[in-house]
Amino acid sequence: MRKRAGVVVINPETEEILLIGRKKNNQELYYVIPGGGVEENETYLEAARRELLEELDLNLGDIHYFFSKDEEVYYYSLSTEKREFIIHGEESVRQNKENLYIPTWVKIEDMKNMNIFPGELFDELQKSDPDKPW
Repeated sequence: MRKRAGVVVINPETEEILLIGRKKNNQELYYVIPGGGVEENETYLEAARRELLEELDLNLGDIHYFFSKDEEVYYYSLSTEKREFIIHGEESVRQNKENLYIPTWVKIEDMKNMNIFPGELFDELQKSDPDKPW
């Protein structure tokens, strides 16, 4: 398995999480958090920052460790009040009517009825402090 880093982007005002809606070749819509593979000689945190910049043009300094699935996958969190995002980088080049990337703000309680990968993300968010899930 390739090393991966992901970022849970939270809007503290609305208590929503930014997910990327994905639809490939007319398959069922599913959601992921921003992130991707860790490159050679790159830390997990560096990969998380790079992926945010590449995918969403988001460059914020206050990224915090959130949880790890195992020694190969790490998740971070950050807060932002920015509401509008446009897909950038490789994803924007690959995007077409059969390959969609849709930035979507979602309340944590609404995530239980959604097709989210990784599944443990929802579990970890549910365990978080209800007054401050990040």
